[in-house]
Amino acid sequence: TQSTWAGCEAIWRKICELQGVGEEDNLAFFDSQDADGDAYFGGSGFAMGEHRLVPQSLPQPEMTSLSALADVLSAAAQGSASVGFGVALVQEHYVPRLLDVFDACEDLEAIELLHALFRIFTSMFLLKDQSVIETLLLPEHILRVIGALEYDPELPHYPKHRKFLESTACFKQVIPFSSPALIITIHQTYRIAYIKDVVLPRLLDDATFTTLNSIIFLNNVQIVSQIHADRPFLTRLFTELVSSQTRDPQLRDLVMLLQEFTSLTKNLQLPERTAIYPTLAELGLMQIFNRTITAADVSIRMAAPDILACVVTHEPALVVRYLVSQSPQFTLFFALVRQL
Repeated sequence: TQSTWAGCEAIWRKICELQGVGEEDNLAFFDSQDADGDAYFGGSGFAMGEHRLVPQSLPQPEMTSLSALADVLSAAAQGSASVGFGVALVQEHYVPRLLDVFDACEDLEAIELLHALFRIFTSMFLLKDQSVIETLLLPEHILRVIGALEYDPELPHYPKHRKFLESTACFKQVIPFSSPALIITIHQTYRIAYIKDVVLPRLLDDATFTTLNSIIFLNNVQIVSQIHADRPFLTRLFTELVSSQTRDPQLRDLVMLLQEFTSLTKNLQLPERTAIYPTLAELGLMQIFNRTITAADVSIRMAAPDILACVVTHEPALVVRYLVSQSPQFTLFFALVRQL
């Protein structure tokens, strides 16, 4: 009924008032009313009809309105009035448009506008909207988003995150990957972790922190699955690992790569994880320990037990069969004992 609608509207406006986001800020409003007077609170978990609570007048992503947009998104991120903002930001392509504005502001050295952009992008992360966060972290966006996050007005000096990621933190392909998409995913995953651990750790709330961890987790699963499917890559990896012609510097890089790969397999579901280790064993996984467990290089000698521990944890039968196959010398077994 009309009275029910009016009551719901009054309650919602009171909530907004208590959280400091009233009608005068044009943050949200009930856009329509269905025949029964019910409303739909989009994204909030309350579904009572077909309509949504959406931003009434979200400022456009232009230089002249950056401050207003920063105020709106900051207020929305701090309260429950973020309902509907994620849809508007994604559908209206705010992220790529704001990144174009960021490039222009940086060229002009417009510091006040860059500070406003910092507030805008941090608020977008804190809206707790999965689609907005995923858009921010797209491979074609993420490095420029990190650039916008360099201009924190509370810091005495602006950090050079992009310079570090592009120059210092170089991605080294010990053995080239055959899939360009895999390389893109690896770069993206590292940069997401960098945002979480270096760029925004003091500003992230628990919900956003969890969302970033979830995206990293899913990316790691994708990376492991793609490497597992790349048989030529794995074949070359183990050929070089077991070859006596491989020198220690190259062997160290190969072992570190395998250590990282086996560590990431922990993220897989049981069926996928179970399928990986027999493949690795077929290619020579157990044979690498004959050399690496007793290697002169400390890094190799330290990494080898970690790899073996992953195998023991997930496929202990592989280790047992290999140890038994070495009877009566039990070379690997006694090499492990000597290292204890």
